[in-house]
Amino acid sequence: MNRLILSLALGVLTGWSRLAAQEDDLITKSQRFTQTSAAAPALESGSPFRFQFVGKNLSAFSDSATLQPPSGVNLPVAASGADRVFTDSATTASALNALYGSGTYTLTVVLGGFPFPTTVNLGADAYPVAPQLVNFTAAQSINATADFDVTLNGFTGGTVDDYVVYRIRDANQLLLVEDSTDGTDGHFTVSADTLAAGKSYTLELNFVKISGRSDVGALPLTSAFASTTTLAIKTAGSGGGPDTTPPTLLQSLPATGDTLVSALVGMTFLFSEKMDTTRNPVTWTATKQGAPATLTAAKFSYFWGPDGTSLTVLYDVPGSGWPAGLVVNWNLPGGSSGFRDVAGNPLVSASGSFLTPGGTVVDCNKVTPVDNADFGLLKLVNRLQTGTGAPGIDPTNLPMFEAFSRIASASGDAAVEFPADPAPKPHQLKFLSSLVPSFQLFTESMPTQAALDTAYPAGAYAFQLRDHAHPTTVLNSVVLTFIANGYPPAPHFGNYAGAQAIVPASDFNLTWDAFTGASAATDFISLEITDATGKLVFQLPDACKPLTLAVTATSAVLPKELFSAGKVYVATLSFFRLNDQDKAMPGTVSKGVAATAQVTRMQLKTIGGATVPVLRNLVVNAGGSLDLTVDATVGHTFTLEHTTTLGGPFTQQIITNPPSATFHLTVPIGGQDFFRGRSD
Repeated sequence: MNRLILSLALGVLTGWSRLAAQEDDLITKSQRFTQTSAAAPALESGSPFRFQFVGKNLSAFSDSATLQPPSGVNLPVAASGADRVFTDSATTASALNALYGSGTYTLTVVLGGFPFPTTVNLGADAYPVAPQLVNFTAAQSINATADFDVTLNGFTGGTVDDYVVYRIRDANQLLLVEDSTDGTDGHFTVSADTLAAGKSYTLELNFVKISGRSDVGALPLTSAFASTTTLAIKTAGSGGGPDTTPPTLLQSLPATGDTLVSALVGMTFLFSEKMDTTRNPVTWTATKQGAPATLTAAKFSYFWGPDGTSLTVLYDVPGSGWPAGLVVNWNLPGGSSGFRDVAGNPLVSASGSFLTPGGTVVDCNKVTPVDNADFGLLKLVNRLQTGTGAPGIDPTNLPMFEAFSRIASASGDAAVEFPADPAPKPHQLKFLSSLVPSFQLFTESMPTQAALDTAYPAGAYAFQLRDHAHPTTVLNSVVLTFIANGYPPAPHFGNYAGAQAIVPASDFNLTWDAFTGASAATDFISLEITDATGKLVFQLPDACKPLTLAVTATSAVLPKELFSAGKVYVATLSFFRLNDQDKAMPGTVSKGVAATAQVTRMQLKTIGGATVPVLRNLVVNAGGSLDLTVDATVGHTFTLEHTTTLGGPFTQQIITNPPSATFHLTVPIGGQDFFRGRSD
């Protein structure tokens, strides 16, 4: 249910994509270290403790923004390129805490003159250990022509929500960034020929521990504690010489074949190095139900990221956004008039497509009675399973009360009047916030299930529509009831050990304990599998397959090839119980529900990785090109590299995600040419 509400709330307001584990706007308290030897890092001199908020591409979508810490002071969040940023620093942790302590932080974004608030909790200080490069000595004489393993100390206490990031910079230019949503991941590989011989680089290591997450307000908002270590690394050999490596497209978001979340969401291109930001010669075409469709050039807006490695493209933001039901094709040209890096090297051209929402596409999210309700009340107890034992309360996704309305806002402002807590206080009244014209929402998190039930006890709740001009005037009202002892049991996954070593080439049977006492009339189950970026890769039930999931089910087959090797995923199993249903709102055609749910998340891991690719069946064409067959690993990026001199240096020529284990390529050739391939 959370995912449905989020997609409605975020669809209009968010217009950018995130890297894995960095998908939300982020409030971070950090401590910064330097490492100068194989010994443990030391705190930076000066002001090593920092507070920062970063809203990626937020200035493109907002008139202004403020951040309010627990102290109540409104901090202006200034535009920084396409982003909005606020930073501060202190010499000690206590000095930073005096300004930015634990508690509730409120981000308020003003869009079109209307404020849209989101709150998130930042807990007491919980900084991760300082990252340390274990193989520091080896990193002072790296062989640039071979892969180099960046080996870190352990991220102790990391969970599935925490992540590790490393960055390599050449002077002020970001050369390489990679992250992992698995907080235990202590190894990264810098591929051969990424670094130049005889040069010094800056390596930045980050351990990020999630403190809180709120993804049901105007924007997804996350709080975190981070520890950052900076150090110098060097390559062996003689360097120098100009940059002759052509840039490549690393990723498009959404990926080819995926659908934008909403019409006002932008798409983002991620490049392998800093680009010439004076150019953005993307070419666009579109079709609708097979017929050509028109996209107006003047309605496109382009925003380069501050480091020059990302380009976000929006369409008709002042209007209604992307037209509904399109297949949009894009092409990034190289050559003399196309994209190029700051050194002037032309981009390896790339193309792809994505879908815009709407048209006759089935809404795959509307798969349960709660998803299909027009208004309702929910009590959700979110849990995390980290072993074979019973799941505990999820520390980053606490028990939550939600009230939502998808009734047209013209019908009135939605409000909920609920039983007194405790008596003899009068009944409490909560107004829902209008996130978009036809969606209103109220949420509140509690530290425990008991606290949730104290604040929102069993009893009769009046779901009301009130006159906007006269908020005390009730236009329409219907009673929704939470019954006593109305929770389902907490889901518990059965085969935890097997779920940590899934073989992607085989079906995997994910099991769980039975939903005891379930009734098909009032109870239902949902299962979602998401990847490290939060993208949904599998769900049951699924309205678009269509696939069902009986309330009596105790397992589900996750089909082979669903997963990639050596990756981390998250399974979310929800047991729902309808306390009240099909309640009609007088004066409308809308119906509402009251439901309780227990939701358990568990990490899934796959084994294996990329095999060494094989290049075979090489045929030289009369037209001056080479046909070849490639055997590579599906789910791992394949890179074809080229040189005119045996032994290198090699440059990237083609980067692709293999459509199958065996595929074909055609590449241009000149006089003397050598090729090699690798799978990452």
